[in-house]
Amino acid sequence: MHDYSQYSKIFDVMSNKFDSMYDFMDIVKTYLRDGNRVAEIGGGTGIFTEYLQKSRDIELSFVEPSKDMLDIARGRVKGKLYNMPFNDAVGQLDTQDMFIFMRCFYCLYDNIKDYVKIPSLLYNKLSKNGIVAIYWIGTKQKFDIYHNIDFLTDSENSIYNAIKMEYNRLVSIGEFNVFGDEDLDKLFVGNGFELIHRHKSKSIYRKV
Repeated sequence: MHDYSQYSKIFDVMSNKFDSMYDFMDIVKTYLRDGNRVAEIGGGTGIFTEYLQKSRDIELSFVEPSKDMLDIARGRVKGKLYNMPFNDAVGQLDTQDMFIFMRCFYCLYDNIKDYVKIPSLLYNKLSKNGIVAIYWIGTKQKFDIYHNIDFLTDSENSIYNAIKMEYNRLVSIGEFNVFGDEDLDKLFVGNGFELIHRHKSKSIYRKV
């Protein structure tokens, strides 16, 4: 499991500057009804989950392996909270109507060969016509670790640049597993799921 204790300090300020994450949750909402059971994997500080819960009365299972992230989320989200990795949590979850993966799909497993398990794991945990929503599956392009962001303080930029450096390192040694859209489709389509929406790194699959 990777250490996100430093990232938790800047997660909200970074997230609030990028509308695409809220756009993703707006897409997710169109596939949800009040009372649906939703598992969010790698939910971070819960900032986007809180946004989702303002418009949908869902039964939430919130999975976040970082204790620091989860401690922030506790004051925001309503539901069951799991402080553990995806592979440990999925076995404890009841049947869900939707799984959400927001900016975490690339780091669910250290070994990319383990990803072949995911469609069957999710299929067995999803209700009829259940949904898998995935946003941002990583990038092989290295982040510029010397580029500061103007809305961050000097100390926040130091944290952010250290995070980018670690991301670059983990991609280079294969511990972060970056997928293209075609790779993602090969994983899900034909393995119990169909693609029903895609736009700018936002992919929605439905159980068939």
